[in-house]
Amino acid sequence: MALKVYPLPERLRGVLSREYGFLVEGVDRVSVTRRAIMAIHHSKRVWSVGDVVTKSLVEAGFIPHVAIVDRVTLRGENIEIDEVEGIYSQVGIVMEIRNPRGTISSEAINTIKYIAGKPGERFLVIVEGEEDLLSLLVAAIANYSEILLYGIPRRGIAVVEIDQRIRAFALNILREILGEDYSLYFADP
Repeated sequence: MALKVYPLPERLRGVLSREYGFLVEGVDRVSVTRRAIMAIHHSKRVWSVGDVVTKSLVEAGFIPHVAIVDRVTLRGENIEIDEVEGIYSQVGIVMEIRNPRGTISSEAINTIKYIAGKPGERFLVIVEGEEDLLSLLVAAIANYSEILLYGIPRRGIAVVEIDQRIRAFALNILREILGEDYSLYFADP
């Protein structure tokens, strides 16, 4: 199947740049990571989106059930995640997908839907392109009460429990991004 990409409309950039859930703030990455880990219920499935947050969690001894990375930091610098990849290759499944910068791809949507249906397994998703917008997909697709962690540059880690309000917000944004193709991926309730 051909890769379809859906660009983020410029008018939505400001809406998506805010944190949702609650923010564990601080400048010390280790301290912020430890506080974020303490803030989550460890019996719930945890999704992390972003290289720095995922690497920080792994370095603190916490392996998210699903981690989504693109091997690049906010400043476009490559980030070393060999340790993360090594751990997931031993305890889970490593997948590679394409999701061009500033878009959501059909491959990303289908992959997140597949992973959401496999709650007993661990996944590392390595994105060729950019993973930033995939937190929106996690919010729309992950099961209720699962936890989404993502980094807010120079501020901390956002901790979001997936609930009806977060799901509705994410689906409304996706409806606008996907346009008439929305119904190909999501059924209206």
